[in-house]
Amino acid sequence: KRVAETVSAAVASRTGLEVIVARGFAMSGPWLPLSSAFALGNFVHDALEGREIHVTGDGSPVRSYLYAGDVATWLWTLLVRGRPGEPVNVGSEESIRIDDLASLVASRSGGHVKEALARATVRTPDFFVPDTTRARALGLRARVPVATAIDRMLHWHRA
Repeated sequence: KRVAETVSAAVASRTGLEVIVARGFAMSGPWLPLSSAFALGNFVHDALEGREIHVTGDGSPVRSYLYAGDVATWLWTLLVRGRPGEPVNVGSEESIRIDDLASLVASRSGGHVKEALARATVRTPDFFVPDTTRARALGLRARVPVATAIDRMLHWHRA
């Protein structure tokens, strides 16, 4: 990602092209893959299949999730009002621990969390929540809380 930003800046300086940089963080919504490397998608998938929600790792990493509708609004706003060359984090500042996320999906879906705190095979950052100061300066904010996003995801997949 950083290399892409550097190359974009170099092209912009040579050509005069205005480059808007959006740094994406974790997202949520109907099209989030349900069986890949995304914890939220995996938890929703487990719940929809009637399985216990399985947490890989100790559940302590902290993440945040920006709903797809908010993502679209943010990207359009950046395209129209963003400052060229000034990266803007696209993500929610509403943080949640992974084990709490699993419990939230369980409570919203009527499911249960598997009480196995396995050691993670891949080390991920402990805290991955963006600073959205620049986004807020453009009038942007996360409008859909993670609990509502989970409800919408469950409803969409069930329909």
